[in-house]
Amino acid sequence: MKKYLYFIVLLVCISCTDSSRQKIKSLSEKYTELKGVTLTCDSVLLSPRIVSFFNNNIVTLRYSGEYIFTVYHVDNNQIKEIGSFGKEGTGPNELSGKVNCYFDQVHNFFYIFDINSNDVESYQIDLSYVANLFNVNTWKKIPVPSFEKTYWRSFTPVSDSLLIALGGNIDKMNLLSIIDLKTKSMKELAIPFPQDGIDVAPLTKRFVYNSGELLKRPSANQFLYYCKNWGNYAEIITLEDGKPVHRKIISEDYPIYRTAANGIDSQSDKGTLMGMISYVTNKYIYIMPDFRNKEEYLNNNKNKNYPNDHLDMMYIFDWEGQFVKLYKLSKPIGCFVVTPDDSFILGSCDDFKSCDLSIEKYQLR
Repeated sequence: MKKYLYFIVLLVCISCTDSSRQKIKSLSEKYTELKGVTLTCDSVLLSPRIVSFFNNNIVTLRYSGEYIFTVYHVDNNQIKEIGSFGKEGTGPNELSGKVNCYFDQVHNFFYIFDINSNDVESYQIDLSYVANLFNVNTWKKIPVPSFEKTYWRSFTPVSDSLLIALGGNIDKMNLLSIIDLKTKSMKELAIPFPQDGIDVAPLTKRFVYNSGELLKRPSANQFLYYCKNWGNYAEIITLEDGKPVHRKIISEDYPIYRTAANGIDSQSDKGTLMGMISYVTNKYIYIMPDFRNKEEYLNNNKNKNYPNDHLDMMYIFDWEGQFVKLYKLSKPIGCFVVTPDDSFILGSCDDFKSCDLSIEKYQLR
């Protein structure tokens, strides 16, 4: 009887999804124009992919080269390279799989997750001294248990012993899982995949939605989940005591896809929208959606001087899911971070005319 009552309570909690759903493109046609400043750099930028920002330092990631991460210090309108870390290889403290990272702003830790199928190597780095990034002897290895039949995209530490994982068992229909490092156990969170009405196998659906991104609000157990590659879907997920209690959908253009010819993989439809890029601070959620469908994306690059994935319209939401403001950037960007005080956007831009990769700075107002 107790188990039955708990199940009912859990269903009620999950049903606290806000039903006032919306498509992000319909929110506003009024925007504020932002003029960017190109930051001068003392070296060649090695990667356009900005993955973290802390203490006025930008961290970029690349998947080829001796080191995976490079750090640049931002000082007014200049950036200076201060070092690289994360050596590629199979030796001790070297990285060989699909790598992602997480910056814990509250405790000032930088985490690295090196994902090789079911096996995950994880490291915690104390950022009291930025030099710790470059000294592997200061890295603390965190044992992550291995589980059969799992597919992982990313991990977010929420305590000393718990990780929220984007991914899970390939036969299950949950978006997120929770891993207990003390008990070496995994549990599916009661958060199903978005209800897109497409009937495919769990693994195929996992390939679609676990290729998105999960971003944590620094001061609370609130998360932005969004579809990065296909669709314009985004929602805010609130957890309490490791359990989901609220979901707020803020953009509901689902990916359009089907099972590929091999019967396992996912294949996008020509009508699916082409994803989003996003970043969060303690105060706001920043989302740049691509409103082109796949056919338009492949046949029409609206920004002729920049790569096809560069975008210039940025929608701002608060953590209640309310739309706040729309910005239009003077130069499109492919990846970005926002300063913790929400004063500046720092975005990467690849200019075909100059053949330069740059960091653009936009002051928010």
